[in-house]
Amino acid sequence: MEIVLYHNPSCSKSRATLALLQELGVEPEVVAYLDTPPSAEELIHIAAKLNVSVSGMIRFKETLTVELGLKQDDERSDVEWATWLEENPELLERPIAVMGERAVFGRPPDNVRLLVKEMNT
Repeated sequence: MEIVLYHNPSCSKSRATLALLQELGVEPEVVAYLDTPPSAEELIHIAAKLNVSVSGMIRFKETLTVELGLKQDDERSDVEWATWLEENPELLERPIAVMGERAVFGRPPDNVRLLVKEMNT
């Protein structure tokens, strides 16, 4: 089964996660999410695989979220958060590795070892 990596090449954790996957012999499908943002529907599916709400995928300490006054406990539905995140992909927590019905954040990059281990069993 293939691993999809939602990747930002400017992010050191994202680069480290990609390098770790490659060291483990895995060539993931790399999605440069800033160039090709996932749709709101895709974000909802990814959040379910991560076992978090969509708001759990947002970088709330970034300048834009602070300037907009957005907080993780704002009362918005997953659909509202996903639509907002689709329009502001730079605020997606990164990297995210997805394999089948499972996903992990690559913070720390070692989290992806679990997916690779599952893939090889």
